[in-house]
Amino acid sequence: MQQYGAQTANPPVPAYTLSDRQSGEVSQPPAPVYQDPEPAYQPPAPAYTMPAQRPEQPRAAPSNASPSSSAEAPKSWLIDRITGQSKYNDRERPPGPCCWVPPCVGWCPGLLETNCLCRIFGTCGFSNNEFFRFFCLHIGFVANILAMVGTAYAAMSISLEFFLLSNASMEVLEARDLNGSTEENADIFLGLRGVAFDQPSLYSSPLGRGFVVQYEDLCDIAPSGLYFDASKDCGGCASDYFSTNAVISLMIAVPLFFPTFFAQQLRMYSGYDVNCVKNFLSVIGICIILLNLNVMLTYFFLCSKQSFFEEELVYMDKSGNIVPQEDATYAMEFKWRWDGDSSS
Repeated sequence: MQQYGAQTANPPVPAYTLSDRQSGEVSQPPAPVYQDPEPAYQPPAPAYTMPAQRPEQPRAAPSNASPSSSAEAPKSWLIDRITGQSKYNDRERPPGPCCWVPPCVGWCPGLLETNCLCRIFGTCGFSNNEFFRFFCLHIGFVANILAMVGTAYAAMSISLEFFLLSNASMEVLEARDLNGSTEENADIFLGLRGVAFDQPSLYSSPLGRGFVVQYEDLCDIAPSGLYFDASKDCGGCASDYFSTNAVISLMIAVPLFFPTFFAQQLRMYSGYDVNCVKNFLSVIGICIILLNLNVMLTYFFLCSKQSFFEEELVYMDKSGNIVPQEDATYAMEFKWRWDGDSSS
């Protein structure tokens, strides 16, 4: 039998003889074995893989940057000023932590410091010169102290003590008899809750020459004095519209001065000045002015000269009735003056 001599793509087929076929010893040829072709060459993986590049993060603004330079800036510079670490002006700072920026500003910067209204009002001013700031704020500090002393002095008129009321009254009425009698001569001091009388003719009496009568009791002594105008309401000053209102206004105005002393010292240092402190001082100052105006206006319109004579000269008989000059026993002269003005 012819054998395949040349190598072809298919595997060779074994040769069989006739005798093999006749004897039945021919077996099935073995199945060809195929091997997978060798895989294509691949270069080995490198031992180090470069990490993926991260997007560049924006750098945080420096702590002394202005609020408008970055969204992170207000937090950093506010923290510096709250903790006393501001880097402006060679790190000069107010004398104590009570004069630094309050911590609540750092808790709510958007509400108290960096909102539109605070920024607009905070930019109002005349000059950025440090000497101008030093001069104006120190003058304002001294004026604030004087204003507090004056308001506290006026608050002494709340007292019903003769010594305090006679030295810190709202207004003084001097009553003199031009006919020469000294019996009815008196100095009358009007306060916020009562009236102090200084009548020398009562020196030897058990009551004494100096005594105080509350506005609620003023009508009880009005008939016995020559100073009260019968055509007016002797209890006008006792109304809540004046007395209670004036007392409450002064009791609020005096304590409002205390936080302004610390805030003004903060504003003297430009490295610690913030919008909210400027706004706070403006609001407190306006409130104090309005409270004091409330006391003054209600006194003049509701109490001053509402129970006593306004005329400079009034002629009276022995009973206190107003009579013509030729029938008068007393020629009472009334002079109104501010407390402290001793001119007569």
